Amino acid sequence: MIGNNGDAQGVRLRAGTQVELYNALISGKALPLTVETTQTENYLADGTSKLEYVSLSGEVDSENGIYTNSMFAAATGNLTNQTLPNSYVGTTAGGETISDSFFDVANYRGAVTEDNDWTEGWTL
Repeated sequence: MIGNNGDAQGVRLRAGTQVELYNALISGKALPLTVETTQTENYLADGTSKLEYVSLSGEVDSENGIYTNSMFAAATGNLTNQTLPNSYVGTTAGGETISDSFFDVANYRGAVTEDNDWTEGWTL
């Protein structure tokens, strides 16, 4: 999830969001990860929602202070204030093996490895 280096939010979890997010890179926005509403933050704090092996170019912005940047950083494999690829091509080491056949097994974060740009030739 690589943004355009704008001032806006990157990933915004709000209004009672429950989520499982693994092996992600989030950068290119002033606020790479924003969590909002008491219910959303409680789901993250109590483990109902999971963010693991997620690398942020900044820190978590917590509306209510329930789910904090420290809690995010303490979760399995999470990193904050990272220098991440400047485009969607590139990965960083480390990742979670997801036990769902829909997903490819990967030991990295991100989606497009430099040696296998499966998006080459795509147009918008």
